[in-house]
Amino acid sequence: MSQPASDPNEPRPAVPAPAPKPEVEEEFDLLVFWIQNRKLIIRLLLLALIGVGVYGAFLFKEYRRRTGSENALATAQKTEDFRKVVTEWPGTAAAGTAYFRLAEELRKENKPKEAANALKEFLDKYQVHPLRVPAAHAFAASLETAGELDAALAAYQNFSTAHSRSAFAPLGLAGQARVLAAMNRPDEARLILETVEQQFPGNPFSYDARTLLEEVRNPAGKKTGGAPRPTPVPTPAPAPEPKPVLTPDPKPAAPPKSKLLTPQAPKPATPADPQPGSPKPPAEKPIGAESPAPSPQPSPAAPQLPPAVPPPVPPLPNSPPK
Repeated sequence: MSQPASDPNEPRPAVPAPAPKPEVEEEFDLLVFWIQNRKLIIRLLLLALIGVGVYGAFLFKEYRRRTGSENALATAQKTEDFRKVVTEWPGTAAAGTAYFRLAEELRKENKPKEAANALKEFLDKYQVHPLRVPAAHAFAASLETAGELDAALAAYQNFSTAHSRSAFAPLGLAGQARVLAAMNRPDEARLILETVEQQFPGNPFSYDARTLLEEVRNPAGKKTGGAPRPTPVPTPAPAPEPKPVLTPDPKPAAPPKSKLLTPQAPKPATPADPQPGSPKPPAEKPIGAESPAPSPQPSPAAPQLPPAVPPPVPPLPNSPPK
């Protein structure tokens, strides 16, 4: 029997899809990776070594420059020494400090114009430096000392604008007032000083402004009522402290004992002991013997004691009576 022909519109049964094959994870093979990327790896290593070498050379060069400039600045003492540091070590922090020290030495030598030029060069070359703020104020002060009042006023104004919110603001305002007073513009100077007094009451840099305000308010040096401003009395120097005085010991030390010979009273003269210098008594002689005539004695130069009277001669027992 022949099978009936299938209807093309009849739905056919769904054929099951083949099961997916499990994915096998491939292990990383270092040797294969090196073979495939060895050229790129070598180039990257060379670039890294070159970068490390360049950076190390740069650090070593900066270390040499910094150490050399600091040593040169430490040994500088005169104007020529500071100029040498500025010339030989440009761009270093020590060179910027040398500019500032150079300006100080020039002001000591009464060269404010040259000091202002050195500070101007420092401000132009060093936008960031620890001494930039005092250098800007010193630049304006040097122009003021040199007599360039217009340039000094502009420098003080720039300083006040740049540091309007810092503690150094009273310095710039006081400088402006001082220059305005020197330019015979006391009203403007007084307004600026009053602003300093109101805005910076406890600032330590506003002391000069308060002192200058008193002078501007009293140009003749007088207080209210026409009385002259009192002259400050110089403070006497403190007396030196008295040094402690060593008092002697109330019990003085006894002098060393010495064997002193005490004089003894002379013994009275006796007939047996004639005084020195007196004539000796005549010796006894036998009875019947003639006594020799006395020889004349020279007159003594000094009075002498009378000779002692010789004792009486006792009679002999066998002598016949007279």
